[in-house]
Amino acid sequence: MSVRSGRTKALVGVVAGLLAGLGAANSARADDWSQAGGEGERRGASGETLAPGLVPLWSAPGTSAETRAGVAFSDGVLLTVDVVGRARAFAADAGTLLWERALGAAAAGTPLAASGRAVIPLADGRVFCLALESGSTLWTAGAAGPSAEGPALALADGRVFLLRGFPERRLVAVDLVSGATRWERALPELSYAPPAVGDDLVVLGADDGVYRAFAPASGADLWSYPSGGRVLFSGASLDASAAYLLPGGEEAALHRVGRSAADWANNWTLPLPDPSPPGPAGALLSAKVSAATPAVGAGRAVCVVRVDSTLDEAEPWGIADRYVSRERVYVIDPAARSVVWSAELAGYDGSSLSGIPPYGRCPQAIVVDGASPFVVLASSAEARVQLRSLADGAVLAESVFPGQRWAALASPALANTRLALVTARGAVRCFALSGNVAPQAPVPDWNDGAQHDAQGQEVRWTPGADPDDALAATSTMLRLDRDGEVLIDWEYELVVSGTDRATLPALPSDVVFAARLRSRDAKGAYSPWSEQRSLAVALAPAPPTALRLERTAPTELELSWQPSPSSWVAGYRVLARPLDGGPSTGPVDVGPATRALLGDLREGTRYELSVRAYSTLGRESSPALLEATPQAPIHVNGQPFFSLWDAVAAAQSSGGEVQLGAGSYLLDRELVLVGGAVLRGAGPHRTRLVGAGSGVGLRALPGAGDEEVLVRDLGLRDLGTAALAASGARLRLRNVLVHDVEEGVAGEAGSSLVLERVTVAYATRGARLDGAVLDLDHSLLVRNELGVACAGGAEVRARFSSLMENRLGDLEGCVLEGDDLDLRARFLDPEARDLRVEPGSPTVDAGDPAASPDEEPSPNGERLNLGAFAGTPWAATSPPRLSGGGGCALSGGCPRGSALALLVLLGGLLLLRRRS
Repeated sequence: MSVRSGRTKALVGVVAGLLAGLGAANSARADDWSQAGGEGERRGASGETLAPGLVPLWSAPGTSAETRAGVAFSDGVLLTVDVVGRARAFAADAGTLLWERALGAAAAGTPLAASGRAVIPLADGRVFCLALESGSTLWTAGAAGPSAEGPALALADGRVFLLRGFPERRLVAVDLVSGATRWERALPELSYAPPAVGDDLVVLGADDGVYRAFAPASGADLWSYPSGGRVLFSGASLDASAAYLLPGGEEAALHRVGRSAADWANNWTLPLPDPSPPGPAGALLSAKVSAATPAVGAGRAVCVVRVDSTLDEAEPWGIADRYVSRERVYVIDPAARSVVWSAELAGYDGSSLSGIPPYGRCPQAIVVDGASPFVVLASSAEARVQLRSLADGAVLAESVFPGQRWAALASPALANTRLALVTARGAVRCFALSGNVAPQAPVPDWNDGAQHDAQGQEVRWTPGADPDDALAATSTMLRLDRDGEVLIDWEYELVVSGTDRATLPALPSDVVFAARLRSRDAKGAYSPWSEQRSLAVALAPAPPTALRLERTAPTELELSWQPSPSSWVAGYRVLARPLDGGPSTGPVDVGPATRALLGDLREGTRYELSVRAYSTLGRESSPALLEATPQAPIHVNGQPFFSLWDAVAAAQSSGGEVQLGAGSYLLDRELVLVGGAVLRGAGPHRTRLVGAGSGVGLRALPGAGDEEVLVRDLGLRDLGTAALAASGARLRLRNVLVHDVEEGVAGEAGSSLVLERVTVAYATRGARLDGAVLDLDHSLLVRNELGVACAGGAEVRARFSSLMENRLGDLEGCVLEGDDLDLRARFLDPEARDLRVEPGSPTVDAGDPAASPDEEPSPNGERLNLGAFAGTPWAATSPPRLSGGGGCALSGGCPRGSALALLVLLGGLLLLRRRS
């Protein structure tokens, strides 16, 4: 089995169900369902194994308008277009009309079809690309113009090559998928013949008889070859080594020209004379040669030539009174450079000019290789189709529709044992050739919307009937795509041989794929596509992680979690199950949110909280679990409180500590703390005291003795002054995060403030001191407008702290005593105000080497970080660092004196090394 991936997926090769390899592909575009003839591929050779024999299969009536263009086969659809621009699509196996639509202008030539697309040139200069199965417009190229000559087309390697004749004279390469122009170039001469495209060149014949070759990727000139004839509507034909050219003009000749100019020593020209020109010779007024695109295959080149002659055999002299048209086939052995046989196909001899076909071209032949190769021939003079032996020209089968002609610019087209032609009135004639019967479509064995709960499971189908091929000789293709169709493009293509099942590739979970099947027999014929059915892989997602209790209340629990790593998660369901066996709450569907508030719980009851991720297709993860008890968020000596002010009052009367749970608390008025009070949260980022943007948040007053107010393990934000020490008060902040305030801390005359492991950032002033003393210990005053504003003899002392990146300066009105480490703090997400520092921040491991790192996670360098999270479980871990004395981290956390000593030491070592 082989798997081809379309846009960006995997390429897997498996033969008879065995996995063989893995690679990548950028695009998947159909290069099979090959159509021989019909001018689509400019070679005229079929890859199918067939035998001569014409069996009428189906026909479709014509339209009221003339048809000049031929048919196009692809993906089991046959397409025709008439001169008023009416496009019709038929099921190629039965002739059922699939759709028809008017394009608004006459069709200029035979359409092309590939990759679920039909490309149709119009006489007004536009090109339409339609979805082959529906007829909807995918893109258009060119602009309509009354004097424009309709473009001729060729298709190869995902490009449509448009030849624009008069008046533009341009060759344009257009992307098949988007319609965007890849390149275009001007041409020196008018040309109407369709381009021929091979792997490395585009060959184009012009009205002056010169054939020119261009690079398909860029349009650059490669070579030019003067044939001496006149090129009308026939194109070149390419094989692996040469281009075969059959221009018209005054006489017929086949030219073999090497694909590379370096091979031109082997070029040759073979004249194709008319063995019995009309006479008498003196009566001949003119003779014009029209030609078909050569067909090359089975070691032969097949050329169809028509000579249209006018004669004057009676008075008045000088005026044509007899018209003769003779169409002949020549089969050439290129190796021997000789004609193997030739035969007349059809002709006209009469007095009316209308008896001569109107265009200077003949239908291209189709060579069918095999044990007894034969050639399919159609005539431009009448609606006749013949199968002749390629060896000697014997007629093997024939069908004639009297009184009709084939469409003037059409050639027969062959695909999947079916031969199709269209008449000048738009009637479609479809034949089955002998020697093979195309298989019928396989039938999927799964229901529409089937789900697979694991990767790598099998899908099965019932093979379509094939009377002359066993299952073992048949391959089946499965295509998958998420956009609802599989012909225009696809993501996965699997091919298996001799089996009725295939292992699915590693499809992404929760993506519904459209799926279709088709079979191909050993003789190269394809079945129609199966009906479309969808399928999906539906995997259980991984559970969410880091389940955490954010807040408690008497009847509520708020929890959060980190998202599941599975990309196909649609949301989360939360359940609270009481451990005493009472009724559960939930499950509550919170959608894609990663936070939930569970209410109506019983106070004091222990609950198991579970969070499950669920997918779009309904699969659930295993649960992430946490136990918690609904209770009041504020406690003093174990007693619950709901008011922060009530709790502080109770603590001051009883001497207890106010403990705040995780969550946000509104400071809509000033909270007064008297000396000896302790206010403790659950973490600098977990307990948040939030103001309304003005006023004082915490006010410390002196107590009865010399006791200090201690505020720790919480955050303060959106306040005028976050914390103020009144005259004579002593205030200590420990592991406190202050940000987005007017003033971080303030001290009145005679007060003292200690900021121990504190971060003050994004404030107008980090601190304001009016005759107060401020001690900074392992703290950060960074990214404020002004660091510290002093007045009235205020003092600032620092120990293992950093004042840095304060826009208007670090100090105003005072001098710092002690060490300012001048370290830049790098926060995790300052825009979102996640002011935990990154592991690589210079402030990590920059603290006192003699101090314990407390609860900092390992590796912690056995020393404290700086800032609000120092010594806590949320501290940044240590980067790799140099060990040794001096207490200096690799991140740069040294007092200035220590840093100077280190520099002196390094300088001395470098000097010694130079001297040695």
